[in-house]
Amino acid sequence: MKSENIMKKHTQKNRQIIMLSAAAFFIAAAFLCMRFYNMSSYKTPENPFSVLSESLAEEDGQGGEGYETSSQPKDESSDMDSSQADDSDNTDSSDSNTDTTESSPQADKSDGNSPTVNGGNTNVTINAQGENKSDEVKKKPDSKTETVTKNTDTEYFTTSIKEGERVKKPLYEFTITHKNKALTVQKVQVTVNGSVVNQFSGSVTLHAGKNTIRVACTYTDKSGQVKRAYKDYTVYFDKKEITFDTDLADKDTDTESITFSATAFYGSDKIPLTVKVNGEKLSGSETYTAQLSEGENIITLSAEKDGSKAEKSFKIKYTPAEFSIDTDLYDRTVNDVEFSFYARMKGQSGSAKLSVILNGKKLSGRDNYTCTLQSGDNRIRLYAKDGDKKIDRYFTVTYVPIADDTTRPEITYINVTNGQTVKGSGFTLRFNAQDYQGGRIYADKTEVWLNGLSVECIAQDRNSAYYLQLSGGANLLEIRVYDPEGRYADHAYTINSVSAQKGEQTGVITMSFDAETIGLGQLAAGSEVAIYEGDTGVDVIERFLQQNGFTGDFTGKDDQRYLSRIHKSGAFSGGAVNSELAQLIKNDGIADSNTQYADSLGEFDYTYGSGWVYTVNGNMPAYGMGKVNFTDGDTVRLAFTVAYGRDITGSQDSYDKTW
Repeated sequence: MKSENIMKKHTQKNRQIIMLSAAAFFIAAAFLCMRFYNMSSYKTPENPFSVLSESLAEEDGQGGEGYETSSQPKDESSDMDSSQADDSDNTDSSDSNTDTTESSPQADKSDGNSPTVNGGNTNVTINAQGENKSDEVKKKPDSKTETVTKNTDTEYFTTSIKEGERVKKPLYEFTITHKNKALTVQKVQVTVNGSVVNQFSGSVTLHAGKNTIRVACTYTDKSGQVKRAYKDYTVYFDKKEITFDTDLADKDTDTESITFSATAFYGSDKIPLTVKVNGEKLSGSETYTAQLSEGENIITLSAEKDGSKAEKSFKIKYTPAEFSIDTDLYDRTVNDVEFSFYARMKGQSGSAKLSVILNGKKLSGRDNYTCTLQSGDNRIRLYAKDGDKKIDRYFTVTYVPIADDTTRPEITYINVTNGQTVKGSGFTLRFNAQDYQGGRIYADKTEVWLNGLSVECIAQDRNSAYYLQLSGGANLLEIRVYDPEGRYADHAYTINSVSAQKGEQTGVITMSFDAETIGLGQLAAGSEVAIYEGDTGVDVIERFLQQNGFTGDFTGKDDQRYLSRIHKSGAFSGGAVNSELAQLIKNDGIADSNTQYADSLGEFDYTYGSGWVYTVNGNMPAYGMGKVNFTDGDTVRLAFTVAYGRDITGSQDSYDKTW
């Protein structure tokens, strides 16, 4: 029994030892697990330090500097906030710069401006130079808060970046110097404008304008504690662009070579330019000549400067020309007696010949020619021959000397004066012009514009006549007259028109009518007749006849109407053509009609060249009564002719004696 009791006691003791050993084993295992978790947690996906690249890339980058150290896993959103720039000097942050932290991945939260240092359950706010930015840090063991103060003057890294620097190259180089030898660099990350630079090797590429560069470093100390620090910089890239100044353009050509200009600029500075034709480099400086291949040719301009590159290409299609003459000649008028032009063959063989002939005389030269012109027309002939192929071309070059005071064509008569005022809208312009030798200049050598619009000549007799439709107010009348050799002179007048309503009186003329050619003398003495807005010559003549007791017959329509016969009882009896005029009529081949009436007088009475004509201020217009527009103050004569007007004073082609 005693031995059995002893065995029972040993068995119980052994069981206790085994249970204690098992308990110790599980406690040690739990301790090791916790230790393993603490040492390896920063490598897990939930640990913010293992995703530093991603967390820094997602920060809003307000600028500034800071660092953070930690030996505990920490919530990623907390990392984002605590990686912002340190502004704690400028804010009241007794709550935001210190925090109560538990040993949990979700423990830490900062103000977003100041980086923090975490050691177990301790937070310390410092900047990138390691300066303490808070007076106290809170600690919360077992739900109790304890304030711990920690100071440091550690500087973790510096860079060669100059804050606010302005550079002219997109490739920006800088160095990073790590200051604390006791720390091991785990990671260096550089971001530019929020984008991570993969495999940073000492340089970054800037955008034009403002750039934000963030440098972030991760360290560990000998105890495995993780420390992070970053700093933001602003660098400006004043970008210059490469441009090309050239007269090149895509085109088709039939010449086998092309000469062009080309220059490259970086901003406003000239830079070296590379020119290639179909891939082959072309020599030259600013001006280049390229030999073309048949078909499409590619001319490429390229340049580079400070990392910037630019290229521009042009397509030149060369198709060999058929046999032809290339020249700048064309029919033209020139004012210089010395005349130059070029003429050359294209697409010819080696035996082709070109002859250049001026006014029947061959000119010497090759491709470019200079000659002396004669006044007036000069004929230039280009004759080319290549075997059986022939080309014959002609050009007219008119030489017109510049008019001077002695050779300028002049207006010798005109019925307007500069600044003249007329009432109404209608006005018949009449003028005569001549060259310096006294020869008359006709309408074919005259140009007339009213208020910038061309006006056509309506008739030519002793003068050239133009109907002007005036506007109310000032009207600009311009006349250019040319002499036979092409000299010209310009004349300008202002005509002021006082507007009138249709039917409103615009003036008064003096009118008379007679039959002197048949011996009846004056039938109505000169008397005043009112003229009205819208009147034609027919309207005024009819009004005059009625005022003097006569009636008239008018034939034709619109502006072709004319006075064919005048009636009044007994007013025309006793008429006869005198012997002197009768002989002139006979010599002119005008036959007698042997018709006459006592109560009327009109066309085909006495002769087959008879009828009523009119003169205005002593001149017989070559246009009918329906076209004439009388002007205030005119003197009008209505006369009976028996010889198509040649017997009436004022006719352009009159007899030596008129009536």
